[in-house]
Amino acid sequence: MPPFIDTHGHYAWQIDDGMPSIIEAKQALALARSQHIEAIIATPHLLPGIDGPEVLKKDLARIAELKNLARTYHIDIYPGSEIMLHSANIGQSLIPMADSHYLLCEFDVRKGIQPHEHHFEDWLYEVILLGYTPIIAHAERYFHQGIDCDRIAACIQMGCYVQVNSTSFLYKHVPVFQKNAYTLLEHNLVHLIASDTHRATAPRCPNLADCWQKLVQHYPAKELEKLFYANPLAIIQDRTLQPTTLARPSRLKQWFFFLRRST
Repeated sequence: MPPFIDTHGHYAWQIDDGMPSIIEAKQALALARSQHIEAIIATPHLLPGIDGPEVLKKDLARIAELKNLARTYHIDIYPGSEIMLHSANIGQSLIPMADSHYLLCEFDVRKGIQPHEHHFEDWLYEVILLGYTPIIAHAERYFHQGIDCDRIAACIQMGCYVQVNSTSFLYKHVPVFQKNAYTLLEHNLVHLIASDTHRATAPRCPNLADCWQKLVQHYPAKELEKLFYANPLAIIQDRTLQPTTLARPSRLKQWFFFLRRST
């Protein structure tokens, strides 16, 4: 099993809805190490236009504490943030991922795509105008009625990249999210798989090795490695991310394979 880099996680404690305490942060780091995670980009939530310099200062200080703590577990920590796009006013109070030109961006998952119907691409483009490359966080979770691959492809064409949560592959708590995740993956519209860790216990915990073990049964390890390690490393090194060329066997081919194995 290869090493992993977690590009989206709320491991820093008591600064957002992530880890409630340093004790749970330690537990999450220990679990991350057992899941073959060797580096983490800490991405606390930020609300552009509302969270100012004092919030950034507090977040960066806590991320620095997390970095020191993670050395015990032989995990490297890089600064970042997850910005909530809610208007065209992005502002300057931002923490890019690992001091790169990449910025992790999210929309309100609870509301889905509908309220942002006329702003989804516009607000992402505002990020591009500031000189950043948007990473769309957990893209599978905004489409409550089923994924719109054409729309995601258009965002990629515009200059964005796509991150999907490992939990969406592992759990069926919201079946449409799992279906969306697999659809994006099989259409080569995913660039990163990350944990979006909030706790040290399932489901929102470090689980990249678990996700890898599930996906590698159906997809080439060489292509999956782009999503779990090569592209995350490219963010840290501020390089271009690479697309995958995944193609899961069709149901018809799988059925013929089953028949051949049965005879």
